[in-house]
Amino acid sequence: MTETSSPAPGRTALVLGGSGPARMGWVVGLVTGLTNLGAQLGKADRIVGTSGGALVSAMLTTQGDLMRLLGPDASPAPPTDPQVTADALTLLGQPGLDLAQARRKAGEIAAAAASSNPREHIARMHALTRTATWPQRELVITAVDITTGALHEWTREGAASLPEAMASSTAVPGVLPPIPIDGHCYIDGGIGSSINAHLATDADLILIIQAMTDEFSRLPTDQDLGRATALTLVPDDAAITACGTDSFDLTRQPAAYDAGLRQSEDAALRLKEFGWPTR
Repeated sequence: MTETSSPAPGRTALVLGGSGPARMGWVVGLVTGLTNLGAQLGKADRIVGTSGGALVSAMLTTQGDLMRLLGPDASPAPPTDPQVTADALTLLGQPGLDLAQARRKAGEIAAAAASSNPREHIARMHALTRTATWPQRELVITAVDITTGALHEWTREGAASLPEAMASSTAVPGVLPPIPIDGHCYIDGGIGSSINAHLATDADLILIIQAMTDEFSRLPTDQDLGRATALTLVPDDAAITACGTDSFDLTRQPAAYDAGLRQSEDAALRLKEFGWPTR
């Protein structure tokens, strides 16, 4: 009698969406819990990180300590003028502007409001990863070119070091300055979509961790995922309450972390049913 083994899982992709400092606690708790329960998140065939998700993706692929993403060392100061951030984000829904135009205008606002040195933010990212070298895994980190308004995909073949890519992906207008790389300037990769799931459409299974699902909508391209089957993990009502309404409130991180850790138990069962690889 010939023994048969279970078929190997298809190509997998992990999509890590944006999160402010408060919800970073939820993401770190969820990912830590899932990892402890055997989910092979960092071994996905492709990992896409946007904004806060770029930090998590970098730590997963460089075997960094996710707990370094919590606390003031990983987080910029709150915006000195919240109206700048609001103005930049409001452009995304302005009638008559296509996405590229809205992103360019958001870039203009970000550049005009910049008051800090972009090198300081790059140094902060380097301190988190403790390396400037990209991992050998298929990692994509998103940013927006303020001149063209186009979404840019940083990979290890590109001009950015890993900390530069992370800095550009998290450069929220009104909070951090645009990040200069190779003659261009870049802002947050979440301007337009907080997940950019279309960058994972060559996978069979896509796991999306979307911390800001109740605050940011998806683009149509995030819905058209080709042949892939997707599973999205989002904060439940209790987790949203734990995270609070101020995305920069670091005092919320411990409760948010606990909420993510709690949700990881149910999420692990869902991942198993989904067919995600586990150890």
